[in-house]
Amino acid sequence: DLEQVGRVSTEVAARVSSPQELGSCPDLTSLWVAKESLYKSLPPSLQPKTLANIKISSWKISPSGHVVQFRGGNGDLQHFHNSKGLIMKINDLKMGICFSEA
Repeated sequence: DLEQVGRVSTEVAARVSSPQELGSCPDLTSLWVAKESLYKSLPPSLQPKTLANIKISSWKISPSGHVVQFRGGNGDLQHFHNSKGLIMKINDLKMGICFSEA
């Protein structure tokens, strides 16, 4: 996923995120990118109907702040609870990739 920094509003993030996710994320853009990249990494038949069902946790920020690691999963399924991803900040963009394992 690719998003412009600052594009995600508090209202939009709150619609698809739990209070715990909002409180633990480094910033709203990173949370959105993590959810979108995890969603897109799932097989189409296992993608939830809404990003609210994608749960993100275990944030690790690099010393430079330009790379963030995360873990997450599809809250609706017993599978795909150990997905891992990276978010990279390049200028005013954040790019995320995620690897989902069954």
